[in-house]
Amino acid sequence: MIFIYLLFSRGLGQLRLRKNSRYLVLLGLLNAITSVCYFSSIKYSGMSVAVLLLYITPVYVNLLAPAILGERNSRKSLFPLSLQQQVFYLLLARENF
Repeated sequence: MIFIYLLFSRGLGQLRLRKNSRYLVLLGLLNAITSVCYFSSIKYSGMSVAVLLLYITPVYVNLLAPAILGERNSRKSLFPLSLQQQVFYLLLARENF
């Protein structure tokens, strides 16, 4: 869909890899590592735990953004974080019964 949008908006020049080739290779490498880890977690721990680990990624991003990017946590970012923590707790508590 992005390609079709760029085709009609005459923005195909943005797809040139001269400037961003390193970032594109790094993004592909990280995506491959994520896929291998995801399918390994399905193999060794089951589908429910693997999906739970995949969906907890925004929690890691929210917690590490101040240290890595220098961003500040606000109430807008901490409220969904606490809500997500509660949902994960309920899901894990339900599996133990």
